[in-house]
Amino acid sequence: MQLSSIGFRALGCALLLAPMASTLEASARVQSGQEGVPAGGRLPAPGTILGEAVLAVDSKPAEKGRIPDGTSPAASALWNKLVESLTPPTAPTGAGTARSFELDFDGRIRSETGSNQYKARFAYLEHGPGLVRAIMLGTTGREKSIQTRGIGAGDRPQYWFKQLSGDTKSDWIELTRGQHREDRAETDRWANISYDIARLTDPASFRIVDLRLRPLKKDSQRIGQGILDFENDPGVRLPDTDIDGILGGRKAALTDLAKGLVWLELATPDFKDLSQEKKSRRQRLEEQEEGIGPQVRRLVFGIDPKTSRPQLVIVAPHRTDMPLQVGGSLLLQCTDWFKSGPEGRPKSYVPGSFISYETESMSAAEEKATGLRRRFSNTASADLFVTDRSDMNAALKPEDFRPH
Repeated sequence: MQLSSIGFRALGCALLLAPMASTLEASARVQSGQEGVPAGGRLPAPGTILGEAVLAVDSKPAEKGRIPDGTSPAASALWNKLVESLTPPTAPTGAGTARSFELDFDGRIRSETGSNQYKARFAYLEHGPGLVRAIMLGTTGREKSIQTRGIGAGDRPQYWFKQLSGDTKSDWIELTRGQHREDRAETDRWANISYDIARLTDPASFRIVDLRLRPLKKDSQRIGQGILDFENDPGVRLPDTDIDGILGGRKAALTDLAKGLVWLELATPDFKDLSQEKKSRRQRLEEQEEGIGPQVRRLVFGIDPKTSRPQLVIVAPHRTDMPLQVGGSLLLQCTDWFKSGPEGRPKSYVPGSFISYETESMSAAEEKATGLRRRFSNTASADLFVTDRSDMNAALKPEDFRPH
């Protein structure tokens, strides 16, 4: 029995954090003549997990907001500007409280044949495994259904659903592991999406494994073909859409937006990897043998030099010897930032538009013309437009995510 609506399922599968491939550094750095280096002369590679710690490039644990030793002053300065431009005010319940928010948005799942529009409201609390509540709204804002992941018996995640209106109105139903496995997985995806939104709107919460400028090649003219020509990279092919995600629309082209940005690359374990859901057990074992893991990935921020807020984010595997655009790489557009929050409460910046694009293979003609094998699709997997009813500093409690 499928309890969730088509809007929920499409959102969980395609939203901002569609399938992503991610990897660890496969080769350890060899350092010699330094105090504290093991007898074999090897230190664990950046991104290696030792107990609860993830190692940064300076061989110290990656911590929230700590810039690794040896990071260039220019990269550090740009990162600090980014953090300052988005740092949320102190939550009304005081410093040190868990991050929580309520996000209202108009969403649209699109394909080559059409689109499905919906209204929804997410609530998220960073408590335990991450608590999430997703409410589907009618065109007038009336609540239609609610699905949630909360804390149940034994402090374990527990899942519930309730139809709030219509002919199938119901009481609370527990989503059990056996009968409702797909619905539970869907709710887990919403929690991952919410986790990533929390990171993007509060970059100080990222653990930093590596941080570096990601400059474009000087004098490259390929931006006219919609290609971002990063140094030491074969190129990233952007969608042919405008900033509203429309092909052939009247707004500024996405390439025009990209032209004026400065680029900064962050390696971090703090971004969810949904691609593992679609990989076979054999694929996962092969990746483990090759030193590839789901823990660390690269986020390449395209930053507006005037506001210091990100406009585009390329999400790619972490290994620095790999191209940015490979199967599973993702492009996130996060534009139209505005401050949101209830009157009389601190307000935080949130992007008015989230649009996500997945990587696809080039046509033979495009591959011949550009020399590239992959591109970001012209059809966005999903987009959402955030409303000013959103509260990025909501005072939520664990009991808000249980049936009541």
